[in-house]
Amino acid sequence: ALSLAPGAAVPEHTHPDAGEWLAVTAGIVELSLEGVVSAAAPGDVIFIPVGARHSARVPLDSGVAFSAVQIYSPAGPEQRF
Repeated sequence: ALSLAPGAAVPEHTHPDAGEWLAVTAGIVELSLEGVVSAAAPGDVIFIPVGARHSARVPLDSGVAFSAVQIYSPAGPEQRF
């Protein structure tokens, strides 16, 4: 699971060997994927392809922590947490 407080950010990075799925369960996140910014909310599912540049930010004024179920395919990058 991934949890981020309001105002938190994940810097731009890539996963060279795995795609990433995020199933949003609470809060709002602004996701930059290859430079295109979009918002996701509970019920949304985000797919980040292998090697794609991405970053995330939880709006400070949202007042709600962001959480999502995080899945990598193939598995592996989650080992760093």
